[in-house]
Amino acid sequence: MFDGVSGAGDTINYSLAGNGTGAGMRFGTNSGQTLSVLHPAFNEFSGEWFVIIIESDTTTQSLYIDNVFDVSRVAEGLTDGFRIGHDSNLGGAGQGEWTSFIGEIRIYEGEATSIQRKAVFDELAEKWGICPEPSNYVADVLADGPMGYWQLNDLGDIAVDSSGNGRDGTYVFPAGGLQRATGPFGVSDCAVDTTAGTGNYISISDTAFDSIIGAPNQSWTFEIWVDSASTPALEALIDKTDITGPINWNIMQIRTGATAGQIDAQTWDGSTNPSALSGSSIHGTGWRHVVMTRATISGGDGADELRVYVDGVLLGTDLAPGSMDTSNTINLTIGGREEGTDRTLAAKYAQAAVYASALTTARILSHFTTGTTNP
Repeated sequence: MFDGVSGAGDTINYSLAGNGTGAGMRFGTNSGQTLSVLHPAFNEFSGEWFVIIIESDTTTQSLYIDNVFDVSRVAEGLTDGFRIGHDSNLGGAGQGEWTSFIGEIRIYEGEATSIQRKAVFDELAEKWGICPEPSNYVADVLADGPMGYWQLNDLGDIAVDSSGNGRDGTYVFPAGGLQRATGPFGVSDCAVDTTAGTGNYISISDTAFDSIIGAPNQSWTFEIWVDSASTPALEALIDKTDITGPINWNIMQIRTGATAGQIDAQTWDGSTNPSALSGSSIHGTGWRHVVMTRATISGGDGADELRVYVDGVLLGTDLAPGSMDTSNTINLTIGGREEGTDRTLAAKYAQAAVYASALTTARILSHFTTGTTNP
């Protein structure tokens, strides 16, 4: 992608995949390269734009991907110019050539401050359709140790897990393809838009959820931001439902009928069916922060209860005995139900997370406050 020549005749290159050292974003000399931590399996066919910033002072070269520090190495100088899109150490035709897209190259003199880096990233992100990360909100979510955290601001087919646990999801969008909308924090293209689609959802296949979500005496939390359109149908926000047998489910959904537009936190083990309703509709009210918790630890915040929160406020509860076993092996889904398309979400949504604990009222309020005041 970018290649410079050092005085020793070695090359300093910044590349993706290939070259015999394994896939990933690498930088350094051909004889000693450093592999990216953020994107160790990154490749040029992911269908996404990234802003790559390489910064060098007299001692250290640092790699930033989408304005997030990745890795650093000992600085090595360039004495004989550089090339873009070709590795000068591989002289044959077609060798070492960059085979994907390069949108823009900028070179600045001097080391950038964090404020300057962010300004450059924000400008390029807006220009090339990259959703900037809401760093304060992300930090608040990660502080609670989510099992999985999907910002849903991806440009490719993979819903990247930002929790660090590697539980990436897949966009299953047969109806109209993946559509984007302005997200809950006011930035364009940072949310999924399924207001006009049917049968669309995100699927996360990971057996770790099977032994947590719905298991006896196990607490957990679903969290998502949603901007709901008015619709007469039941809509799944986050779902883990087995409708074949044994029939059991765990679902946070938007209701229809007499309780249309209300958030419904519900679980079912075949006989017991606790359900916590929000009490008021969210249809047509803009972006809302909605959370479902199941707490089964004695003495905890809402022990042996299902709880539903909207915008950091506890609005509904129902007793949910800790002995209930509603676990199953169906994929966790966001924005729809894996088995059937009867509960597709007609809305804009983003920033979904799942936790292996029941977040406290104080932590839920913190997420909402950070998201609305200082994301």
